[in-house]
Amino acid sequence: MLSMTFSVRPVGRSKDASSMSQLVGYLGKNQSDTSLATTGVPSRAVESMKFRRSILGLAILMLVCGHQCLDACLAAGSELQATPVNTHTIGLVLSNFDWAMSPIKDEKAECPEGPIHNNRENWEAQFPSRSARQEQLNKCWRIDNRGPNCENGFFNPEAVSDPLPFREVQSPVAYGVDLDGTLDGQATATTCEHKKFRNVKSDEKVDNQLFRFFGCHRNLVNNLFSEGNTRKYVQAGIINRLLVEISGVTDEQNSPDVEVTLYRGSDQLLVDSIRKVVPWQSQRAIGKSLYHAKGRITNGQLVTYPADAVWPQTYIGMQRIRNMTLHLSLSPSGAEGIRAGYVEVDQLWEWYSHFGIITSAGEVYMASPSSAYAALRRLADGYKDPQAGQCTALSSAFKVEFVRAFVIHPSEEAGR
Repeated sequence: MLSMTFSVRPVGRSKDASSMSQLVGYLGKNQSDTSLATTGVPSRAVESMKFRRSILGLAILMLVCGHQCLDACLAAGSELQATPVNTHTIGLVLSNFDWAMSPIKDEKAECPEGPIHNNRENWEAQFPSRSARQEQLNKCWRIDNRGPNCENGFFNPEAVSDPLPFREVQSPVAYGVDLDGTLDGQATATTCEHKKFRNVKSDEKVDNQLFRFFGCHRNLVNNLFSEGNTRKYVQAGIINRLLVEISGVTDEQNSPDVEVTLYRGSDQLLVDSIRKVVPWQSQRAIGKSLYHAKGRITNGQLVTYPADAVWPQTYIGMQRIRNMTLHLSLSPSGAEGIRAGYVEVDQLWEWYSHFGIITSAGEVYMASPSSAYAALRRLADGYKDPQAGQCTALSSAFKVEFVRAFVIHPSEEAGR
């Protein structure tokens, strides 16, 4: 026999209503049903038991406190009805991409010793006299073929020894995100020791070893990597047509649980008379997603949790990014911020060496291949090989801009 003892204490009406509402909610909605769930009782019977328990709780309270808690009972009862949460999706299309290689716009501070030494400078230093240079050309035909047996430095960089050092960024400031979770860049189980940068906009310690490698390639930074050029590439090149969908948004200022998906697009960007990308244009998504991650929006700032991605890009092609995160400030017409993550050394070197050897850019834009390859290996700070103890990827950060767009999927288009 179930026995209950109640001790009723006179209270003011407002406090009584609040207390009763909480108690009714407990009896009617939050009381544990673990015992029912584990006894093999059919689901319909369980729901019936829940309902009878709720009615019993309300009846007991009415007997104890009378009409004073009627309003509390009604309020608590209404809470038993689930309220649907309205969500919507934000669509974005990439409108600009910046390598972020000149955060302080001061070449002397970033590269106090000057720009990188290119292949020709190392060739001239390796063969200092006119006769030595002619002998090398007669034997090996090209200045790239500087190995002892005419090995090409771009195809076999470890066979060549550069007499001049590789020059890397010395500035303490960079764009970036804290990817390794340390304050001083000390080695961890999955990362290698490296110097941290200070964030351009705060005192936060951030990781961006790709900037440390590329920052003193001044001809590359000021030309192919310049913001003006990359803006043209994004607008003209379909390879750069990237679409983002942020789903599960309850509030564009604060949504604790959203999903972010990256797709390739197939349409040209619409721009106005001054070549500015127009927001609210329709863009068709093609193929499978390139990136899918959970995230959150806090005070209008979108941050995604790390997930591997593929990011199509002029020159590099389908670049793999490990543990990519997006850090975007949302606005009514778009978003802007940082794309961070680790880029693989092997894929980066494949692009760097082919770009240098297939085109004539190696003489103008690139460092000498031997010292560049060694620098990539030395500066790598992420995805440590547990057996070799060598890291295989470089931390990176790029500035990105988006405008709002209506993202259309093939299934939606077919249903029209």
